[in-house]
Amino acid sequence: TYNEECFVPYSIEMPFLGRNVFNRFIPFSLLEYSTRSKPVAPFTEHAIYKLMKKDLTGDHPQSFNYLLDYIAHKLQRPSIRIETALCFIRTVQGVGKGQLAKWMTMLFDERNCKTVANLDHLFGRFNAHLQSSLWCFLEEIKSKGSAWEHCGRLKDLITSTSQLWEK
Repeated sequence: TYNEECFVPYSIEMPFLGRNVFNRFIPFSLLEYSTRSKPVAPFTEHAIYKLMKKDLTGDHPQSFNYLLDYIAHKLQRPSIRIETALCFIRTVQGVGKGQLAKWMTMLFDERNCKTVANLDHLFGRFNAHLQSSLWCFLEEIKSKGSAWEHCGRLKDLITSTSQLWEK
């Protein structure tokens, strides 16, 4: 029997929450992954590495290292909130932003990632589906349309220390 519930992301070293507290956090998909069945190629040979290095960061070493460090921080310390967002601006359509989102969803588990194509689902009255998300992917948010009017709300969502979630 549990007295309360919470959502506390953790890594292997889970913090002590109490004996009667139910944690709703879903661990990452690849924690149980075993490489014994077949050898795995080094990460530098994978297509996602080349996508991040060449297409998304323009082969800029500091940008690429920042992207890798950002993802590593979310994997190693998911309970520590990062008050920044990754934005890929002025990239051509079909460059692979959606593929990066699919790869991150596989890495972090689909229950910890949400893809939002409609801003009403992000800023609308019913937003509880984002409550337990470590990653939120916004698809095709353009600066020229009505999305730019929501920049203040988006900044608040990224940097604020508390949120109101409504079912």
